[in-house]
Amino acid sequence: MSRPAVMGPVILSAAPLLAAVRALGVALLRRRVLGQIGAMNDHMLRDIGLTRQDVWSVAADPLFRDPTLGLAARADATRQRAWTTARKGAAQAELRRRWDAERHAA
Repeated sequence: MSRPAVMGPVILSAAPLLAAVRALGVALLRRRVLGQIGAMNDHMLRDIGLTRQDVWSVAADPLFRDPTLGLAARADATRQRAWTTARKGAAQAELRRRWDAERHAA
């Protein structure tokens, strides 16, 4: 009967170790995903908003840091820049169209 009482603290003290092993497994899985992304050609990377430099930069991060979060942040920043550039281009095109219309009307 005393055996379960002894096992209780042993199991509780193993919980942090199990959590660390699980975190390492998740980190290794995400590093594998990073390897698959790194195997893409430059055109495919550009399609998802990344560059080869983005992949290399995130690969240099420590093992405990999730590389997929870093790549997602970089891709989001690229999309935001592209969206902002497109909006500016559209606004400039609209101003140019209005200016041409006013010039031809006069």
